Amino acid sequence: MLTSKKNLLAAQSGALIFAVCFAASSFCFAGDNKAGIPLSAVNGVFQKTKRDLPNESHAHRYQGKLAKLDLDGDFNYDGVVSNSDRNDSGEIQEIPPGLVVGVGELTQMVIRLSPHKVALNARTRIELEVIGINRSVASGDFGSLREEIASMGHIRVWADSKRSKLLLDSQKTGSRIWTMPLEDLRPDGIMAAPRVIWVEGVRASGAHTGDIRLDVRLVDERRESDIQKGGVAAAVAKMGFRPAFDHVLLTVARAPHKKAFVNGNLERVWSTGDSAE
Repeated sequence: MLTSKKNLLAAQSGALIFAVCFAASSFCFAGDNKAGIPLSAVNGVFQKTKRDLPNESHAHRYQGKLAKLDLDGDFNYDGVVSNSDRNDSGEIQEIPPGLVVGVGELTQMVIRLSPHKVALNARTRIELEVIGINRSVASGDFGSLREEIASMGHIRVWADSKRSKLLLDSQKTGSRIWTMPLEDLRPDGIMAAPRVIWVEGVRASGAHTGDIRLDVRLVDERRESDIQKGGVAAAVAKMGFRPAFDHVLLTVARAPHKKAFVNGNLERVWSTGDSAE
C-alpha cells in the first residue's frame, strides 16, 4: 500500500514537472513569436524591416487601450476613402509601395478615432510622425538622419487641401513630428484633433518604394509626464492606458498614379497643383 502511494506521488510529481516544463517552453516560444516577423531580402530588398513593425515602446502589457485608431487612404485609387473597403485597408497599407502619391499631387487621408468608454476622461496627446525606411537592410535604419532625409522621398502633410497649415515636412528635422494635447476623449475634447489630413508629394522616392512611413499615435499624457518617470509614481502611472497607433507606407512617384474614379473624384480625395521644394 505504501509502495502504491509512493508510485502515485512520483507519477503526480512527474506530471507536474512535465506540465511546468511544457508551459515554460511554450512561454519561450510565444515570446520568440512576439519578437517580430521573420525578415528576409529578395534581390537585396527587404519588403519588411524592423521599422515596418509597430512601435510599442510606450506600451505596457497589462494596460487597457485608449481607443481604436485608424489611418486610411485611397489605396485602390477609386476616389473614395472607405473604412469598409478591403482594398483600402489591411496588409496593402503596410507593404511596399503603400500609397503612391505623385510629385505635385495631394491626397486626402482620414484619421478615425474611436475612444473606449473607460478612457473618456484620459488626458492625451495625438501625434503624427514621418519616418524614412532603408529597405537595403533588415533594420530599416540609415547611417544618420542626414542620410535618411537625403535618401527618402519628400512629403509634406497639411491640415487642409489649400495647404494653409503645415503639419509635417519630411525634409526638415524640426518638422517630422507634430503633436496636439487633448484635454479628454469626450466629443468636445476631440473636436480639435485632425480627422482629415492631406499628404503632398514633393520629391520622388529614391532607391526603394514604400520608403516613407506615416504614423499616427494617441498617448496617455499622465504616464508620459516627467514627474511620473521614477519610483512609486512610475508604478502608479503604469495603471494608465496603452497608446493607440496606426501607420501606412507611402511612395512618391514622379507622376501621379493611374486612377479609376467611381464618382469622378467628386469627393476631392485627390488634387494636383504646383509643388516647389
